[in-house]
Amino acid sequence: MPQRISDIFQISPTLLREYNVYNGFVDIDSELYVDPRLLPHTSVKELQGTDQTVLNYFDNVLKNILKFLEYQDDCEEKTLKKAEIIENLKFPEIPLTGLGYSINHNSGKGIGPKLATNLSTTVIDIVKKGIKDPIIFELAGVFEQKYGADRISDMIFWILLSDLVQFSRRIAKDLNLPTSKKSTLIGGENYDSLPCCSTRIHANPGQGFLLVPEDILTSLPVARSWEDRERVTYHNYELRNYINKKITKYTYLSPSYKQLTKNKTVFRDVVLKHPEIMKDFISKYKAKEAKSYDFKNDPNDVFKWHDTARNYAERFPLKLTDSSGKNFINNKEIVEKICEHFRELVNLGLERAFYRPGREPKEEEKGQLILLELLEQYLNNSPLRVKYAPKEKVINLYHTTTHLSYRIILKFTSTSGINNSYNAVIEKIYSKYQDLYNILFLIEVDSGKTIQEIVNQSNIQTIINENKFLKRYYIAIVNHS
Repeated sequence: MPQRISDIFQISPTLLREYNVYNGFVDIDSELYVDPRLLPHTSVKELQGTDQTVLNYFDNVLKNILKFLEYQDDCEEKTLKKAEIIENLKFPEIPLTGLGYSINHNSGKGIGPKLATNLSTTVIDIVKKGIKDPIIFELAGVFEQKYGADRISDMIFWILLSDLVQFSRRIAKDLNLPTSKKSTLIGGENYDSLPCCSTRIHANPGQGFLLVPEDILTSLPVARSWEDRERVTYHNYELRNYINKKITKYTYLSPSYKQLTKNKTVFRDVVLKHPEIMKDFISKYKAKEAKSYDFKNDPNDVFKWHDTARNYAERFPLKLTDSSGKNFINNKEIVEKICEHFRELVNLGLERAFYRPGREPKEEEKGQLILLELLEQYLNNSPLRVKYAPKEKVINLYHTTTHLSYRIILKFTSTSGINNSYNAVIEKIYSKYQDLYNILFLIEVDSGKTIQEIVNQSNIQTIINENKFLKRYYIAIVNHS
């Protein structure tokens, strides 16, 4: 960990690209999503015409909603029809690879009865307002709580499950990938001959999973893809006043869809009160060009950090054995040696990976992931193993036999509110990991506070001086640009 499809199958990333296979990570979030508008343009033969498959599926749900609205409120048929609608909006978890779903969990988020019920209720209300376009289900992420691009992806993949199974089987055959020897259960159905992970990667060895085509993926969910120039269209003072009271104090301004879709509850209330807003939104959505992610240039650094870390590990190897070359040095020395080495690598040019073009600092998670991959490379075959806790943003090291643990936290000084967040980090480490060996990297990147401004805080110094629980590495970057 982190590993990609090319790693677990020991196959060329270029070859996967030639076959239109998304070479995603199997254990960390990549923040890429399926965009149903890309389906008409895919080169995958198994997915030809599937844009109509998706449209037909949601059109049938919409027809059931229209029938539901025709029934009397107290009749049994109406209750049964509502149950059918909810059932058709339930999408079980499916085993995907590299789209933010952990292969160790072997599942996505899925859409269960509660979320399906909530969505059905909202869409029924929208249909009552005269909006009868099945495309509204693709837009659930902008008006329904707990729906985002990941769950929309789940919807689309579930509808196209049989097609993706055929795609995955063909790729496995063409590239001679190992396949599952037993059936893989996906949403109540068994599927044979799917690509299969090795036992050292997969929590359920022998179980298959799905491959994903590159050219149906995008980096931005709909709610984040609108530009400020996409203005809300309305034609009366009442509507103008209503919208602006919801999202801004300036009643003379015409808001953009980007502003309006920032709050799902507001957007839903607005379109239910003024359905012409949703009609305009649907029109703009259909007209808006869908673009698949630029995997070649990787503008969002989905993978570049990974390639960079591996490149530096190869260019600057690190010996962790004793003079005989047969035995590893002790655990604490291994960890400290790697940490000192990381400090050196940063000022040997690795710091460039912390910035976007124009020297704008990236999110500190990129620094954490680079360090994570370096640790993975240097600790390969050692008694130490690496785990990443993405929610806590903490790297965990542990000994395979003694279970001795280390915690590594990396922070950028460019992070918003670094004074408060630094305090919180120190206090959290102290309260949670007092008995563990802890390491803190504080990296002074451009546009951030200086290290001295942060570490010289008297309250922090008191905690650190009185409790020897924390090893600190302060890195002031030498600008190589």
